[in-house]
Amino acid sequence: PDLLVCKYDPTVDGGNGGVSLISYPTYDTPATVNGANKTVQEIINEYNADPMAATDIMRATKDCFEKIIIPEGITTIENANSGNMFKNLDGTTEVILGSVQKIPDNAFSSDKDNPGDLMAVTFLSDVIDTGVAPFENSSNVSVVSYYGDSTAQGYDAATPENPYFWMEEGIIYSYDGTDTTLVECLPSKGSNNDKVVSPRSDITKIEDNAFYNCNKITEVLMGECNEIETIPENCFADCDNLRKVVLPESCDQVMRAAFAGCRDYMEVLMPSIEYDIDDKAFEDPSVPIKTLEPKIFSYEDSAAIKYAKRMGYDYELLDNNIVATFYNIDGTIIESVRLTSPGTPKKPETDPVHPSGNAKYKFIGWSPEITEISVSTAYVAQYEDTEASSSTSSSSSSGSGSSSGSGSSSSSSSSSSTNKSSSSSSSSTNKSSSASSTYNRPVVISGAPTPVVQPGSANSSASGGAASSSPSGSNVTTGNTNVVSTAPGLSNNGKMSATVNGSSDNYVIKLTETAEADECAKQALSAAFGSLDNIRYMPFDISLYDSTGTQKISPVPEGVTVSVTMPIPDSLQVYGGNNKVASTVGGTLESIKPRFTVIDGVPCMNFTVSHLSPYVIYVDTANLTASGTLDATPKTGDPIHPKWFLCIGLTAISIFLFLRRDKDTLRAA
Repeated sequence: PDLLVCKYDPTVDGGNGGVSLISYPTYDTPATVNGANKTVQEIINEYNADPMAATDIMRATKDCFEKIIIPEGITTIENANSGNMFKNLDGTTEVILGSVQKIPDNAFSSDKDNPGDLMAVTFLSDVIDTGVAPFENSSNVSVVSYYGDSTAQGYDAATPENPYFWMEEGIIYSYDGTDTTLVECLPSKGSNNDKVVSPRSDITKIEDNAFYNCNKITEVLMGECNEIETIPENCFADCDNLRKVVLPESCDQVMRAAFAGCRDYMEVLMPSIEYDIDDKAFEDPSVPIKTLEPKIFSYEDSAAIKYAKRMGYDYELLDNNIVATFYNIDGTIIESVRLTSPGTPKKPETDPVHPSGNAKYKFIGWSPEITEISVSTAYVAQYEDTEASSSTSSSSSSGSGSSSGSGSSSSSSSSSSTNKSSSSSSSSTNKSSSASSTYNRPVVISGAPTPVVQPGSANSSASGGAASSSPSGSNVTTGNTNVVSTAPGLSNNGKMSATVNGSSDNYVIKLTETAEADECAKQALSAAFGSLDNIRYMPFDISLYDSTGTQKISPVPEGVTVSVTMPIPDSLQVYGGNNKVASTVGGTLESIKPRFTVIDGVPCMNFTVSHLSPYVIYVDTANLTASGTLDATPKTGDPIHPKWFLCIGLTAISIFLFLRRDKDTLRAA
């Protein structure tokens, strides 16, 4: 009376073979009762008309139809009901599977306008795979039970080969010993006034279609799920009544159609600064027009807000709290921690690895030191070169600490007073000893924050970079300044640094390629030279941000200037000192006199600006001068290069020889 049909199939289970369920009782299934051929529908109608007169075979037929039991020995259901499996069950309220371990995608799903009658599913054996959205649209299913050895052994015994499945508050989860996955929120979630969904905080992954067509829920709050990185395809699609979704700060990717078909003006809070959001994240890819008008909440200058502006979506800025941002030495954001009140931020749980992957660079801590903060702060990973010799280290430290100009007695004394470290000539602004070779450079793109500069002293990179002296006679101090460059054509960003003169706050300087900078450069250069035929140029924009790199500061505070050291653009290096720098704001060329140097063999230039706007580095190839050649001779710390000493010496010898020749001529006479 079970009315099941099955057969052995060598092709199922990846070619391993097994007993496959072919059919199970439906209303149209034929059955024989008391010698008469009838359908299950007719038998049930007779039973309901007079239960007292029903025979045992009628009762058994009704029971095996309403509660389908798949006995042990049947291992797969993928071919059941001509491949429809248990979709759109009509009249059946419960399914019990004895030894089926793998469930195909949408195995117990229903049509959107017909949820079916299925209410409960029980797995008596270990489940290995439940497929994607097994209960999609089946909004009457409220109980899913898992048994078997893996359930008996418990959560901690789970492995990838034998995962642990369970249902909790209307949501199916799995754990494989590594990842805790949100498999599916049952479409019935929200039926009992539980319309606000707060998934477990320890989930690390979400399956595709996990909340698909959950029409009874109104909010999904995942702010505490700090290990979720991706919102997958169709995750919240067709949730007709979903009004609000809160994503965690750890999430940085939203996939295609993640919110397709949801209601207009649904609020999505995206607290992360960096996001990769698919252009069709809020649209049905099968519909060629925009189908949803969401409202996005995020922080100013975040990728989410930029996305909203580009797509024409409504948005609202969140209040900026205290943000601690941890950078690797190449400018990569490792982690951002947001504090709602002053406190000590929690550092990343695992130590970062040097971007080069070279084991000789040992992580030694963060700069600045992690203490209680009351303002947003950027921290940069610090590394020590464990293979560098102490003699090389001492030479490098001594070179970077040399004085420049007559305004200071020595950089070692100013460095010592600034950092309250020893007065050794190799004292650094990061409190590192000259006996060690620490991989510190004054930029986010390549390392540590810019050193504090005292009036009249030099600010040079730890690699022997060009000094950027403070303006003469001004009482200037600078805070930690980090540089992030996305401008193309600069292959040696590690030589880049900046100093914000006139402020002790912490800043981030960003060099970017913008359409405005390109247009302003074309207008300004065309106006100055009449034609761009002989002009080679690279346009870029210089912007000032707060220490988190998220809040743009405009205009620049009065009395503040920015000194920038950067490599000469790759395509312009051949022209050496013929390179010129100019502001191009308003399409007008405003020249700035740069200084040139060579840092570790890389031609670089240094210049100071008083306002941040579009700029251009350019070369007039029709007016090249020999004096424009860069001087790569060793630096003495003075503005006078060794070549001038050579010239003076040769001149003195020439005069001496000339005078001596005159004396010999007089004796002969």
